Amino acid sequence: MIKIQNLSMIYGKEPLFEDVNLIIKKGEKIALIGQNGTGKTTFIKCISGEVDFEGKVEILGTMRISMMEQEKNFSKTNSNFSEYLEEKRELYKEKVAQIESKLSEPSLYENQQELDRVIQQHETILGGSKEKIEEVKLKKILREVETDMASYTNKIKNLSGGQKTKLRIAECLAKEADLYILDEPTNHLDIETTQWLEQWVSKSNATFILVSHDRQFLKNTVNKFLEIENKKMVCYNGNYETYLKSRNAHIEKLRKDYREVNKKRKQLLESAAEKRRWAVSGSRDSRHRKMAERMERQAAELPEVFDPDKFTQEFRIDFESALRAGSTIFDAHNINKSFGDKIIFQKCTFEVERGEKIGVVGLNGTGKSTLIKLLYQMEASDSGTIKIGNNARIGYFDQELADIDTNQTVEEFLIAEFGDLAEHKMVGLAIRYGINRESFPNKLKTLSGGEKSRINLVRLMVRKYNVLLFDEPTNNLDIELIRSLEKALQDYRGTIVFISHDRYFIDKVAEKIISIENNKIKVLKGNYSENF
Repeated sequence: MIKIQNLSMIYGKEPLFEDVNLIIKKGEKIALIGQNGTGKTTFIKCISGEVDFEGKVEILGTMRISMMEQEKNFSKTNSNFSEYLEEKRELYKEKVAQIESKLSEPSLYENQQELDRVIQQHETILGGSKEKIEEVKLKKILREVETDMASYTNKIKNLSGGQKTKLRIAECLAKEADLYILDEPTNHLDIETTQWLEQWVSKSNATFILVSHDRQFLKNTVNKFLEIENKKMVCYNGNYETYLKSRNAHIEKLRKDYREVNKKRKQLLESAAEKRRWAVSGSRDSRHRKMAERMERQAAELPEVFDPDKFTQEFRIDFESALRAGSTIFDAHNINKSFGDKIIFQKCTFEVERGEKIGVVGLNGTGKSTLIKLLYQMEASDSGTIKIGNNARIGYFDQELADIDTNQTVEEFLIAEFGDLAEHKMVGLAIRYGINRESFPNKLKTLSGGEKSRINLVRLMVRKYNVLLFDEPTNNLDIELIRSLEKALQDYRGTIVFISHDRYFIDKVAEKIISIENNKIKVLKGNYSENF
């Protein structure tokens, strides 16, 4: 069991979250959710002892913690997986040695608060099982998720997104732990492996904290929700459906409280202002002034109730284009594509008609992204033809911004893309979709996955394409923004072809499925649940 008391984390001058008090019990399967930038990853780092914080995280009894490596750290690794594991063992030993060196300093024992913090950090790290990876178990997991040994020996930075995620999951689960912390474990992960992970989590007796935006994954695994809301932690017990009902009731109560408190404050201040006018014009100025002061004190003493609409806002996404494309958008005939000796597509023929909304599914490495790039003409087929229909204006969403220069700053990119907009409109549009003004001097390549995705969405909205190609659009987006994207795509009258491993999202948007298997493309009517 873990007991958390008055946990706060300051980022710059502002708190990310404050005064968090909760108990994590044995066997709980917990979803940690919240909008991008609210501090989810920072919170789990507090629990695992990786960052300093205010407050107390107390591990009661023995609890070994295994935390999944962060995607942005892992993806840039220049080592192969075996070398990476050895490097982490050495780093773990160094960290333990540093803390034990601190504990040997006499001056530490003169400051009880600092001593408690260092002891707590020492206990958390020793319980982390960071060097105790079972090689046999690790390789068994990699076989179960169909990862070949090339992923084990090739440099990590050269692997696909799906391969990297599988390695990160395997590293975390191969440790014998009582608490597993998984940060966005379904990003880039094919549906079959996601289902394998669901079963693993469900069957395990261990405790799990899952940071995820994948609603189907959460529906199938979780019995408790922790949501960071307005710098506070709100707890909801139950499954996903129960969470939605409880959260809606919670938000409605906040709205009611917000309206009532503001109405009362307005009445008091208006009455106080009236009494002050009477004090100036009448003979009982002292009495009226005292009444006004009392009402102003009462207004000031009313509790501050945050407007819930500020953290539950729906983003207004609109991709609509006035230009009508021809009836057939893509006509692909006898497409063949290989990379070296690896065959991707063999004699594939299919059509995409105007207005169709098609989800692309298949195992990692079967060629889903390659298909999108062929349609966008970023890649050429080895043979065969892809004809593009009349008046088709094609927009492409790639989570890594592969089709633009990422060495330019955010501001340079916005000016280049939206230079025809007035500056205040351009800045307002960017800020409305979570691109902070402070990030404008930063290079695009330094942005988080969520920031890159938001920039891409804004770009597609402004350009008003009548054909949209998406490669994993829900990766790195919070649930609120995913809901807004779903609605926008449902309302969109153009043509959509999108890759996603998010079954909930596919069911909401797709009317057809392109399934890629054994180098072939099969077009199926209906959404994901209607076909699999």
